[in-house]
Amino acid sequence: RYKHRGLMIDTGRRFFPAPLVKKILDAMSYYKFSVLHFHISDYGRFAVESLKYPNLASNNSSNGFYTRADVKAIVSYAMDRGIRVVPEVDIPGHALGFGALAKSGDLIFCDDGHLQIRNDPGGRSLKTLK
Repeated sequence: RYKHRGLMIDTGRRFFPAPLVKKILDAMSYYKFSVLHFHISDYGRFAVESLKYPNLASNNSSNGFYTRADVKAIVSYAMDRGIRVVPEVDIPGHALGFGALAKSGDLIFCDDGHLQIRNDPGGRSLKTLK
């Protein structure tokens, strides 16, 4: 009857271990939900490891983060239950989770007290995000 019945889990703000995400997917399947909105970045953290920018998840060691294998297993588990996973990465509003990239010089933030990514004249930020 409904083509889109979604649930959003905010793993950018609060980490959900992969086994718990799978239990959530089981419950979603039971209630015929079709989309998991996988919110993976937020104000102060990025919840998925990156091969290109490995220091992105560096500030998450105590809170946990998903490995590439975790994400692949979660997506596969969801697909087996007829659930589509939509990753959500909030930028520029929740850009502080990308702070590790500012330290390395890959992103440039506004310096006016706002935690927003700036499109610098050299285009470094834009190139990084692409």
